[in-house]
Amino acid sequence: MTRLSLILATLRHFRWSNLAVLAGVIVATATLTGALMVGDSVRESLRALALQRLGPVDHALVAGRFFSDSLAQRLVAHSQIKSIHNAILVRGGAYVEDAKQRTAGVQIAAIQGTGDGDWAPIQPGESLINGELANSLPAARPGQRILFTLPQLANGPLDATLARRGRGDVTNGLPATLSRIESTPGFLSMFNLAGGQRLPRNAWVNLSDLQDAVGQPNRVNTLLVQSRSAAADLNRALNSAVSLEDYGLTITPHQNEAILTSTDTYLLPPIERAAARAAKSLNLTPT
Repeated sequence: MTRLSLILATLRHFRWSNLAVLAGVIVATATLTGALMVGDSVRESLRALALQRLGPVDHALVAGRFFSDSLAQRLVAHSQIKSIHNAILVRGGAYVEDAKQRTAGVQIAAIQGTGDGDWAPIQPGESLINGELANSLPAARPGQRILFTLPQLANGPLDATLARRGRGDVTNGLPATLSRIESTPGFLSMFNLAGGQRLPRNAWVNLSDLQDAVGQPNRVNTLLVQSRSAAADLNRALNSAVSLEDYGLTITPHQNEAILTSTDTYLLPPIERAAARAAKSLNLTPT
């Protein structure tokens, strides 16, 4: 008996066992192939959703504090970027005055461009909401007044000993006339820098109106950039353009000393460490 005939005889004798193994291999292969295809499909769907939400935004600087809106112009001067958009993003609520309907968890946003026009052109006193927010406020119609409630953003922490904590001290209202409900999928209806599959409740208002409402005139907390430049290049430009004022810091000469002051209630630990390093490099003794 040759080796080939022995193999064929073995296959015939154990044919049912071999068929069971073959069926198992086929089922396992089909399952793994289907899982890979579904995984790729979900990944591409999430990627497409993320790109829709970001719209023209390639890079974003979201600060934990407000800074001068002139930083955008300084960044343009220190980089190859032609246009950087000032923006404010805050969380608040919305209230339809006529119908007495209200909702929370609203992303209240305002954007203003520096060179290529506004991505969200909203006239003073007006507002635009997306379909998700309109579903939460069924009575909202173009031409109606909507009151947006948002935090009064102070420089110091609200849990500080001398902080003012009354409702009028920590919240503010921004009345605006609803000009349009944007239900078409796109930047205005879907914009959100946070992850997740749930659509945000977006409300767009005029930047100057929002700056006044949060008590931060001529200041913003976000920069949005449409540029293919690498993040490292943008960071280098930021290091060249940023100033102490953007951090809420000032240095005041006093006799033989220099006093570092902050608009915050306290000097934060990273600022203290940076000040200590700067003093050491100048052979000064911080006190």
